[in-house]
Amino acid sequence: MADAEESLARAVTEALARSAGSGLWDDLRAGVSRALSPARPEALARRLDADRHRFGSTAARWQGSIEALLWEHPEAAGALRALIGSPRPPEPGRSVTQNATASDHSRVYQAGRDIIGR
Repeated sequence: MADAEESLARAVTEALARSAGSGLWDDLRAGVSRALSPARPEALARRLDADRHRFGSTAARWQGSIEALLWEHPEAAGALRALIGSPRPPEPGRSVTQNATASDHSRVYQAGRDIIGR
């Protein structure tokens, strides 16, 4: 579970950093604040706003903070994934099968990582 929180926290932090200089910031900041601090979203929103224009230099600290908040509010993971458009982690016991056929001198390259959808 720690890897899932770490990777989601990294993705949220990267999304916040990318949106800091754009019109997407307000909606993303509000959504992240509501998901991770449901009792006091305005407090988290103020902290994010304070770091908005230096988010690149504070990203590591924010990633750690977001990870800690995810541990406190694991129910926020789904909302955050929806907010940033992140794929869901694979469900336990779920597998993917890939088949490929190469002939003559051709090559097949296959890779898999995230499972998107149900």
